[in-house]
Amino acid sequence: MWLTLFRKECKMWCKSILFFGYLAVILFFYLTQMGGEDIPGEPKPGQKSYGYHYSTNEQVIMKSATDSLLREYSYGTYITYPIGFYKAVHLDEVKTKKIEALLLKLIGVDSDEFKKAIQEFKDGMLKQAEDGNMVVTEAPPMKLKVLENIPYNEFLSIMKQADQIIGKGSMYSKAYLSSNARVPLTYEEALQDYNQIKEKDRFSGAYARLYCDYFGILLGIIPVFFVTSRVLKDKHAHANEVLYGKSASSSVIVTARLASICCMLFLPVLLVSLLPLSQAAYAAKNAGVTADYFAFLKYCTGWLLPSILVVAVLGYFISELTEGVFSILIQVIWWFISLLAGMSRMEGGFGLNLIPRFNTLGEYGNFHKSLGQLIINRSVYTVVALVLLAALIYLYDTKRKGILQKNGKVSKVYLRKSKA
Repeated sequence: MWLTLFRKECKMWCKSILFFGYLAVILFFYLTQMGGEDIPGEPKPGQKSYGYHYSTNEQVIMKSATDSLLREYSYGTYITYPIGFYKAVHLDEVKTKKIEALLLKLIGVDSDEFKKAIQEFKDGMLKQAEDGNMVVTEAPPMKLKVLENIPYNEFLSIMKQADQIIGKGSMYSKAYLSSNARVPLTYEEALQDYNQIKEKDRFSGAYARLYCDYFGILLGIIPVFFVTSRVLKDKHAHANEVLYGKSASSSVIVTARLASICCMLFLPVLLVSLLPLSQAAYAAKNAGVTADYFAFLKYCTGWLLPSILVVAVLGYFISELTEGVFSILIQVIWWFISLLAGMSRMEGGFGLNLIPRFNTLGEYGNFHKSLGQLIINRSVYTVVALVLLAALIYLYDTKRKGILQKNGKVSKVYLRKSKA
């Protein structure tokens, strides 16, 4: 019975416009997001650049953040991301004075020396062009520097005050502070990163992580459209009377439907992963190693499948309860919040975010430092999905028995029977 229903559901989705739209979206998403990713080559001594990384050294973070705040103070414009999008903030005179006071604590000079250095910095950006007009050029090095003996906790406290003055999403909130500390890689660091991609990841592992990072964004929301569509289709076709009268149990009907939706969402992701896998295999062969041909299967199953499960089951539960599109609204809000939260942790630090991010090709050591968090994250969502599934089966069963109706209301007939 279960397999028969599962096959019927899969056949139905294979003819669905929604499914074809999904195929187009994931293929477009892959080509636009990962299609241009270059295969990392072995760094050579004397290269102009070896790339960048974000330092976790406290001294580097303090220096970078202070430099950034000094520059923004000089420009009179502060960069913020209040809801994940860029916003330039211009402070009034009172707030500018407060920022100036915080900077004086960080750099330990008097007000006159501070103003003189800021003015020299501004003048350094102006250069007289051939036509006689003054033009803005590349900013010169800032002479003012953060005190070397300032405690890190005091620095964090000052940055927190700056963040509150500038506004939500500034570059001085705790979540964004490390993003100021972008430092160039040395040859030795770049070579170490390459060797880890080659020997530990065998290229395929690094590609698989980046693949999951991108597709986790899509699969954090798309399943809700499938389950909501399925419930509404039954409602509009008045199929409930037929389904409720079937001999199949509620658990068989619900699990077969969910399994078919998860399968139809997951299989195309695996099929598309053959494209980056072939790239990784080619790179590995040229480097003299053998790629891990199961890397994408392992990463996708452990990373993406829990997202599909929890979003699909939650959406199904809410859709079955309300028989409307309310589930989509809830999922859009959850997805948007998760996406914003992930923007400040693009290279690990997964926490319990629905959309775990690791948006880099390499950084094997950093990923394995956070792997425990990722395992806990995915396990929690799998357990939540199973609990919701049990609640969904119970809900569906009570509706079949006529106890519950739309929006969770108890049937009047059932109430009369209960009183009798």
